[in-house]
Amino acid sequence: KETEYAILGLVALSKKEGFVDVKKLAAEKNLPEALLSKTFQKLTVAGLLESKVGPSGGVKLKKPSKETTLFEVVKAVQDMKILNCLEGGAPYCGKSGCVLKKKIFEIEKDIQVFLTKTTLADLNKETK
Repeated sequence: KETEYAILGLVALSKKEGFVDVKKLAAEKNLPEALLSKTFQKLTVAGLLESKVGPSGGVKLKKPSKETTLFEVVKAVQDMKILNCLEGGAPYCGKSGCVLKKKIFEIEKDIQVFLTKTTLADLNKETK
């Protein structure tokens, strides 16, 4: 959920000018304020958001939406390992007979390429 809220929050934020109050953004997008705030803190630490305290404070994107990739967003809020070994032996997997190992690596690489190529601006185009 945290990654989903991060993406939804950032897409909404990318359509706004200046600093935006997280509480107002959460209410506007019907997202849980506490989780969005926690998620935005991680995004700020990762260098994707700039935050400002005070009456005119809030958060804003640190760089343009066309330069912010989904890979950066996902990496900031979750482990990049998309799939886990069913037998608990990941990374994929130490067993010589694992029939999934090669395919899992291919899938994860494809997902990483997609996330790296897709920007917040791309998502804004799709939501119009």
